[in-house]
Amino acid sequence: MATRTRKSHLLLGTDATPSSGTMLGSAHRRIALEAVPLVQELRGADVIGLQVRAHRKKQGLRIDDAAALTGVSVDLMSRLENGAGSVRLDKLMSVLDGLGLTLLVLPKGHELLHHLPTGKVLGSSDTTSSES
Repeated sequence: MATRTRKSHLLLGTDATPSSGTMLGSAHRRIALEAVPLVQELRGADVIGLQVRAHRKKQGLRIDDAAALTGVSVDLMSRLENGAGSVRLDKLMSVLDGLGLTLLVLPKGHELLHHLPTGKVLGSSDTTSSES
């Protein structure tokens, strides 16, 4: 019996307020909060780290406070934010939950992916955005 493999999209978002885009690379540490998309396709650990750091800073939390709030070590939080090293899935989910984020897994080409608004960023006060 053949096994069927499905490729999926991973999306990270907050409060189900969608937007799309990706930001990759080591320069993510210097990216302003206003440049971080609310919903983002995850293509690597650095994107997850960018989102975690941006949401932590938006909430005014220091890294040690966020670690304590989410039940992880400061070292793990730092590795997660920097996209370095491995982080267990249960720890990632704890951090995302503690910061008010959610992780969605969708098959590539899913209809929901075609209806995500673009251009909405974390620091934006504008609640309207265009659809792709």
